[in-house]
Parts: sequence; C-alpha cells; structure tokens
Amino acid sequence: MPLSTYISNSFSQHLNTLQFTSCKVDMESRGIEPDTRFFGGREWCDYEINIAAIAPAERKYFCFCLFTMSSADENMYTHFRQHYQAFQRATRYPKFGWCGFGPHVEKPRFLLEVPIMHGIDVNSITDDEIAVFLDSQFNLGNNIPLPVDVLDFFRAMVNDPDFTADCDLFNRLKQGIIERIQ
Repeated sequence: MPLSTYISNSFSQHLNTLQFTSCKVDMESRGIEPDTRFFGGREWCDYEINIAAIAPAERKYFCFCLFTMSSADENMYTHFRQHYQAFQRATRYPKFGWCGFGPHVEKPRFLLEVPIMHGIDVNSITDDEIAVFLDSQFNLGNNIPLPVDVLDFFRAMVNDPDFTADCDLFNRLKQGIIERIQ
C-alpha cells in the first residue's frame, strides 16, 4: 500500500487508537484550546503503547504522518501564532508531548528517530511517495482558509532549527519542500 492510500484509508482511524491525556491547567492563556489532547510522552516514551494497534506493515507510514502532523502544528504555533487558534480549531490535531505542571510539547524528530531505534524502516518510504505527499500538502495548504501563504508556511518550517531528524527520510522530505518553495 502506498503512503497516499494509507493517509486516505487508515491514518485518521489509527490516530484515534493513541492513548491521549489532557492537561488540567489554563492552556487558553498559551493560545491552546482547553480540550487539546496530548500523546506520546517525553521523547515518545509511550511509543510501544502508541504503536501496538498499528499493523507492522503500516507503522512506517503512521510514524511519518505523526511526524508531519506534529511538525505542521508546531510550525504554525511557533511562526504564525496570531493564526494558530483558527488552525487548531480547523485541524483538531493532538499535541505530541505530555502534561506535568503544564503542557509540554515534544520535538517531532522523536516520531521518526524512536521507530528507527525499534526497527521500523521509515527510510523505505520512497521518493515518489514523498513527492505525492508533498504535492497534496501544498495543495491542501493553498485551500485552507487561513491568511497564511503556503510558501511562507513551508519556508518557516525548513528554516526552523527544530525541524530536524536524524534519518534519510527526513533529509529527503526537507529537500522536497525546499525544491517546491524555490
């Protein structure tokens, strides 16, 4: 099954299998909806629990989608905060992180690096699959009713020092974005 088929047919279902928590503190003052859900824990310590319901053949796609979803959410929050609440209401993305004395958002890189440490070959996602994915994301970005230009959004993302991961898949994804924004 290619990545695009996985996204269309399975990702939202798989996303609902995650174990979610919510914070019991004032998050609205931080620009986060009070009903925001968190998953993953510190450095994705909940990896095995979060991945258990996903078929082994689909895990690489699931982790990739979690990475791109979390990266987009954090990019919007960091670089376009004035539009973040509208984005959050439109997407309802859960946050990758945990709740302690307040909400803690984790770096998305763990969503690719931790699976690799557990033997998931995320690097086997092909260049063609990445190209189709990026084409759909740029098209989607052009159709979201927010006053954020899709090119500005992706420029901010690739220039953010926290948009990183130590794997070939990430390097190919980032290069694909750079090629589209030039």
